[in-house]
Amino acid sequence: MKVDSERTVAKLWRSGRFSSFEDDTGNGIEVVYPGRESTRAGCDFQDVVIQVNGEKAVGDVEVHLMSDGWQKHGHHRDPAYNGIMLHVAMWQRGRLPVSLQDGRSIPTVILHRYIPAEALRSFRPGSRVKPCRNRRRYLREGVLKDVLLEAGRQRFEQKAAKYAGMLGQEEPTQVLYQGICRALGYSRNMGPFEELSSRLRLSFLYENAKGLHNKMGLLMGAAGLLQSQRSPDFPLDDEASAMEEAWRCLGAAIPSPVVSGWRMAYIRPPNHPVRRLAGLGYLLQRYECAGLLNGLLSKICEAEQKPSVLDVALMIEEVPYWSGHFDFGRRQSRPSALLGKSRAAEIAVNAVLPFAAAYARQMKDRALESRAIHLFNEYHALQRNELTGYMAEALCLDDGKGFSACLQQGLLHIYHGWCRVKDCRACPLS
Repeated sequence: MKVDSERTVAKLWRSGRFSSFEDDTGNGIEVVYPGRESTRAGCDFQDVVIQVNGEKAVGDVEVHLMSDGWQKHGHHRDPAYNGIMLHVAMWQRGRLPVSLQDGRSIPTVILHRYIPAEALRSFRPGSRVKPCRNRRRYLREGVLKDVLLEAGRQRFEQKAAKYAGMLGQEEPTQVLYQGICRALGYSRNMGPFEELSSRLRLSFLYENAKGLHNKMGLLMGAAGLLQSQRSPDFPLDDEASAMEEAWRCLGAAIPSPVVSGWRMAYIRPPNHPVRRLAGLGYLLQRYECAGLLNGLLSKICEAEQKPSVLDVALMIEEVPYWSGHFDFGRRQSRPSALLGKSRAAEIAVNAVLPFAAAYARQMKDRALESRAIHLFNEYHALQRNELTGYMAEALCLDDGKGFSACLQQGLLHIYHGWCRVKDCRACPLS
């Protein structure tokens, strides 16, 4: 095998075949698990598990053909790479160690020193995902899905317990609002969305921002995502102008500074944070009269026999401007719903239903609690994501057949609890 590109180096690392190294500072590195190939900016492999002088560490890895690729690609100036724990290169060129944007240095492993030439010549890339060693017995016994469904219910209860703790400190409507904001943020913008929901409280929005554009103007302005806050010279269209005016009239009442830290790079246009904030504004406007809490709890009661009712309650589809734009003045190639069915289902499963279970227990409303749990158990499968796809492949499951949201949550529960750190002995599948 000829090693002449970063892609080839990545295949060598991903194989896990070569797993014992020494970094440039003299530490012994044993690779327990080479990680998952990353789809986000800031690393090539996520959730890598290594032992450094016998101590386990979990983090991200970046690979290069030559070690000076780190500087040439500008990673030392990019905060997105501050989470890297180990740098891997085939050959050394230039000085080591390499540095992060925050001033820290990280170790580098030079692969060619530890890979015999004969082993390299005979190397053939294997599967991207190695099967779980525990899967065969459960598949043979036909109980793998039962184990995963139980894990999904445990994950649901963990979320409900978190909401129960929040309900002890906050008004129920604010807790629900924060949960929805978190679900809108995906993994990359979850933090900024949570911060925004804490700074711009729902009670303030409903009291001070009457009308759709006033709500959206406050949301965008408090988030620091208005056009004037990011690109003052960019021409304003009618939609952007309406929100700028709302912020000029109402924004002074917000004492805290605007939220920062939004991730824009490598985000699909439909998931752009400006677009998600627009969806939030429309959703809050929909439930202004009934109230967000009462409005969505009533939909849970309606959805007991037909789960799609809750999807519809959270979907925002016919919005002329935002169906064709992902940012102010920036069109997307294909029109799409502002909050489509897949995102609505994510909000329902990850926020609304576990919140409803926690709230029902606080209010001693057994009927609502039963409805929320039943609906979660019966909810249709969510859109496949990176982790559920990875786990389905590792367990040799067809995630397009007979899957439910509960079973997908079980895959995530197993991954985050045990598979991510490769604690196979303690895993429920062991």
